[in-house]
This record gives sequence, structure tokens and C-alpha cells, in this order.
Amino acid sequence: MQVQCQRTRMFIPGQTAGPQTLSCPYCDDHETYQQLGVIHLAWWYVAGATEICRSEFTIPDDGLKTAVWLGDSPETVFEQHLNRHNIYLARDSNHKQNMYSGAHEAFHRVCGEQKNAIHWIDEMFAILFSLLYLNEIGESKHADDNINGQDGLIKQSQQCSMSEMLQLQEDRYLIVYHMDSTDELMSSAKNLSKILDGIISSRLPLHAMRTALLT
Repeated sequence: MQVQCQRTRMFIPGQTAGPQTLSCPYCDDHETYQQLGVIHLAWWYVAGATEICRSEFTIPDDGLKTAVWLGDSPETVFEQHLNRHNIYLARDSNHKQNMYSGAHEAFHRVCGEQKNAIHWIDEMFAILFSLLYLNEIGESKHADDNINGQDGLIKQSQQCSMSEMLQLQEDRYLIVYHMDSTDELMSSAKNLSKILDGIISSRLPLHAMRTALLT
């Protein structure tokens, strides 16, 4: 089972099958990557969120396998040569953080179309879906904390300048927050609470909103 070191982007040699913990021989810290399975709660968060996401966005199962790892930070990568997705969660996250991050990465797994690139609209919907997922599993307080808490989305948005949000950031896998104008951003975290309340009360399908924005 191959997995990348998220720092060096080099594949770590491992066994061919079965859950395992691998240590990167290339990076200075020799970071470890633990593969999760059905005995791990975080794996179930990702699996459950993936099914809810497919239903919410009316996207059928593509039949491709997904491996979930505890790594450096949350990320979803489609490994073309393996024909498989690797989902990373942060190894130092608690179960509450894994709920949110697992749902966020599940959205990218389902809706990312194996492109390893993030359109700003999909990043917005990954956030919205994560909050919706938390509400659907009875974690509405956790959803609210992610919006209005001390380190929540509103506070984070206030610390990010418009020029930073409009900047094109490139690395091997991600193209993030590329926008064409400086008009008021639909994805402003200041509006997330109202948007989420509207979605929950009206149950306006997220897939309809996403399709309208992408076309």
C-alpha cells in the first residue's frame, strides 16, 4: 500500500496490503503515516461523510478505492498510477477535528473528479458540506464552534486579506482560491452561519447551488 510523505512528496515503501504504519525515510523527521481501518473512529467519519456527500450531490459511487491515513495535515490526493484516492487526516487531531476534516476531505474525494486541484467554489462547498454533515450527525454545536468559535471561520476570514485570497497558489497538487475579480466573495466566512441556516431550514440541495455556480 503506497502513500506519499506530505513533505517530500516521495512515496514511502510499504507492504502490498493491510493496515500499516509507515515511516518516511526521506524527510528529516521521519514522519509516520498510519493507515486507518474499520476499527478506527476517524475512518468511519470519512466513510459516513462520503456516503452522505454522494447522496447530497447526486454523484454515484465511482468504484475506486480510498485509503485513509493519519498524516501531516488534511488532504485528498488521487494517485493515478494506483487508481486510488489517499485521504490524509492530521495525526495530532482529536475526534471532533476529524469529524470536520473527514467530511471536508470526503467532499473533495467525491466531487474532485480526480483532478488534484481545488476550485475556490469547491473549497467553499467543502466547508458548507462539512458544517451540514456535523448538523446531520447531531453535532450542531460543533458546527457552530467552527463558524463562531475562538479559532473559527469568521475569525480566520478577518485575518486573511483580499489579496491573499485572490492569490494563485500552486504546488504539485493544489490550485487554491483563484478568482477573477475582487467583488464581495460569496464564500466569505462571515456569511457562513446565515448560509448554513438557510440550507438547513429550506434543505436547498447543495448540488443545485454548486452546479449553478460552476456553469
